[in-house]
Amino acid sequence: MIFSPRRCKQHGSSLPRSQTGKNQTMVKTPYDIEVAWQINDFCDFDCAYCWLHERDWTKSKRFAGIQDTQKVINSFNNAGLVWLVHMSGGEPFFSPHFIELCQGLTQTHYISINTNLSHKDVARFAKTINPEKVEFIHASLHITERKKQGKVKDFIQKYHTLKTRGFNIFVSYLMHPSILGRFEKDYAYFKSEGIILRPKIFWGDYYGIFGILNTPIVREVNRFNHIRSRLRKQYPNSYTDTQKNLIKAYIEKSRVDEGAIGQKHDAGQRTVDLSLDKNWADGLLSFRGRPCLAGVKFVKMDQYGKVYRCNDETKHYLGNLFNGGIKLLPEPIECSAEICSCPYVGSRYASNQILCQK
Repeated sequence: MIFSPRRCKQHGSSLPRSQTGKNQTMVKTPYDIEVAWQINDFCDFDCAYCWLHERDWTKSKRFAGIQDTQKVINSFNNAGLVWLVHMSGGEPFFSPHFIELCQGLTQTHYISINTNLSHKDVARFAKTINPEKVEFIHASLHITERKKQGKVKDFIQKYHTLKTRGFNIFVSYLMHPSILGRFEKDYAYFKSEGIILRPKIFWGDYYGIFGILNTPIVREVNRFNHIRSRLRKQYPNSYTDTQKNLIKAYIEKSRVDEGAIGQKHDAGQRTVDLSLDKNWADGLLSFRGRPCLAGVKFVKMDQYGKVYRCNDETKHYLGNLFNGGIKLLPEPIECSAEICSCPYVGSRYASNQILCQK
């Protein structure tokens, strides 16, 4: 369900590290531009809520990543900018020569990573890469897959390996309706292991026990559409008041608990700031009509080097970083997306936001 802008209300925010409008605060960063790079679409997990799970692909057909590591490194270097390269997937650690890629990039640039910490090379990364050139590591727990594979302790060990080596690492727990009931128990367990879980709002459709309705084959059968529409619950708007209160309470609790164990809670100091999730527990966000630095200080890049203004505005194609280079926008322009699919980016680079409620 898409919400009309006229049903939205303005929701002001203080946006550090951004430079778009007179209502924002300019904060100096060690890099010139941030790129959100979906480095591959291969993952060893098969989470039911993941966009990869919903695609009609076999794992053998999924793209593991660019093979020519040096070409990638040279492309960033030749752009004449200092980059913050935020890598997600899939699972970035499965990209070919990933450690070598990180080594090359961090000679000049900065990196950050979304990862499930499943790959054996996490330990080599910890020993090899300079933590001062890694803005953050966002480790997604995915507790159902971890328990299925018997690798909960593996996650804990890898987390502490990275933490001990000085990396700024934090752990998220997706508040999917299928596992909300176990969250408090999981929070207590991981806290006892020295890990604080940060709640993360789920965006997407949920069919409960009728999950088969969201498989690629069934979605192609038109006669099931009316059944799907009746049974579908759309999140975050379908969270109950009790669930929203739980999420908001634990967002604050995670901040307090991290301080109690001496862990830096750097809310507002990076784009993936999970403390912001409290702002969209009640509904989706829109920045439509607001000036935004996407395309100037932030860009979105796919696996093959194609660069766009952001995830929602692919009409603003800026070129291919790996083949011919890119041309950034000269100045901020207004957002045209009705709903922001990455409100972390919007909250950082747009001048203010609108909350779209049901």
